Amino acid sequence: MQPAGPYGDLEHQGGKQFVSSYDAVIRAGFIRKVYSILAIQLIVTVGGAALCMLHDGIRETVLHTPSMFYAAMFLPLGLIFALMCYKDKHPTNIILLGCFTVCEAYTVGVICAMYYASGMGMLVLQALMLTAAVFVGLTAYTFTTKKDFSFLGAGLFTALIVLLVWSMLNMFFDFGLGGRMVFSLFGALLFSGYILYDTSQIMHHLGPDDYVEGAISLYLDLINLFLYLLEFLRTLQGGSD
Repeated sequence: MQPAGPYGDLEHQGGKQFVSSYDAVIRAGFIRKVYSILAIQLIVTVGGAALCMLHDGIRETVLHTPSMFYAAMFLPLGLIFALMCYKDKHPTNIILLGCFTVCEAYTVGVICAMYYASGMGMLVLQALMLTAAVFVGLTAYTFTTKKDFSFLGAGLFTALIVLLVWSMLNMFFDFGLGGRMVFSLFGALLFSGYILYDTSQIMHHLGPDDYVEGAISLYLDLINLFLYLLEFLRTLQGGSD
């Protein structure tokens, strides 16, 4: 498949042609695939979280089986690695993607169930609405301006390392309510930045067959943004661990 325009050979790196170098039909098809997969992932996640919160039997089960929670939390690490290895192998990539999404949906569902059981179910809805507003706003901005935010990559990665180190320190030290508030706000801002970055990558720097990679990156951005916003809202209410 050849690039559509005379500048197509400028839109590649290391022999890989970016989707931005193809004609409008292929670009639109790629974008449609990415956001269709993302929509399915979000439907599964929101539906799973709603079941875990609102169905008494399911809520009690997930809250009293911590082993399932930890399995669902760590299994996606292996699934992500497998997805990167088999991202072009259909239907293996779709099966792995489905397993990954179910694990993430279960993890989010358990966390939401914990909030609901603690009388903070309204915070889940507020965090969901805020996440949707941030995502729609940043996505619209990126698509409208067509800016390339790849320059943010190094800074975002550095901030991610800081967040991971901070997370580990939180396990051993109590930084108080103010510390948790700053931590959760920092995480929310970081993954808002990643939405800009990953949306830009989808528009400018992924190949036409990298739709699974694009969908996963945005999905993880949204999940993390939601969880950090949820924690931030909890700290605003004076919530404790």
